[in-house]
Amino acid sequence: MKTLTKAGFLISSIWIALISIIIFTNKKGLSDLELNAWGDFLAGAVAPLALIWFVIGYFQQGKEIHIQGEQIKRQADLEAEKIELTKRQERPHFEYIDCSRGNANTPILIIRFKNTGGLARNITVYDFGNNKEIIPNHVSIEKGGISQINLEPGSYDNLPTLVSLSYQDKHDIPYSHHEVLGEDPIKNNFFFKSMKKTVPIEEQ
Repeated sequence: MKTLTKAGFLISSIWIALISIIIFTNKKGLSDLELNAWGDFLAGAVAPLALIWFVIGYFQQGKEIHIQGEQIKRQADLEAEKIELTKRQERPHFEYIDCSRGNANTPILIIRFKNTGGLARNITVYDFGNNKEIIPNHVSIEKGGISQINLEPGSYDNLPTLVSLSYQDKHDIPYSHHEVLGEDPIKNNFFFKSMKKTVPIEEQ
């Protein structure tokens, strides 16, 4: 844009020089002109300059609008990234702790886990292997909270079993874990690391 302005000054200088030469070489003729003729002459001399600077101003304004638009877009992108980063930081994050067999006559496997992320709420658990819903130990788990899943497989021979753990974060974004759980700590650890963002039915 500086180049365009410099070009405008150069053209204006050349044009003014040409008008000066015309006036200097036609002193006598110009001195005999009437006032309305002088007005026409000056209008003709100034009009090209006005047009040149109008065009330059138009392009400069367009460039400034484009720059402002880019700045607004970058600012919007930064805000969106900041919001997304905040949501990721507030996302629940479960970590497997341990598992143990219960003392009841009915086989029960107690699997403990900890939430090291943000609030998890509306927690539901379903045991697909035994086709039954499991009442969660906690419906909501704050950051640092410890909870457990109590599996009742009927027999320990029925383990591992396919389990679904679903919940929402504080922004109502749904997540789920859908893997097998049992007495194998490696598989249990994988279960709690297998968090997936769930797409609502209306968005599918």
